[in-house]
Amino acid sequence: MWIKWLPPVVFIVKINVDGASRGNPGESIRGGIFRDHEGSFLFGFSCYFGIASNMKAKLLVIQQVVSYAKDHNLRSLWIESDSKMAVEILNKSCSYPWKVLGIVDEITKAFEDFDITITHTHREGNIVADSLANFGCDERKDEVLFCTVCYYKLRSCMV
Repeated sequence: MWIKWLPPVVFIVKINVDGASRGNPGESIRGGIFRDHEGSFLFGFSCYFGIASNMKAKLLVIQQVVSYAKDHNLRSLWIESDSKMAVEILNKSCSYPWKVLGIVDEITKAFEDFDITITHTHREGNIVADSLANFGCDERKDEVLFCTVCYYKLRSCMV
């Protein structure tokens, strides 16, 4: 099976995200990339945020992109994650641990202000977000934002 990144339709911003922890709980990282309908790089981010569970990291990255979208007045979003469980939790198609109840409630409340689709992709379709998340752990920075000037650093992952 061939897996590749698919662009959104016009006027929708697609955001690929990855949150993970090295250990469970362990050092937690998150990263993401915002692209338009042509697949053009809008901006990306990478963060290291200390110790957290894997599920918490996967949900926190989605919470973060919704916050970025609000700050940039982006209202039509397609969020894609390689965490099937996080996608199912936010699409209300499965139960979840009580430890993430607060985060899930905050995210679903924030979704009310947007036209949002959230879907699962395999890891192979999420390589750029994975690379950004790993950069965050390697650099141990609280937050690194990549603007369009930094596109060339990510170009090899975006093919």
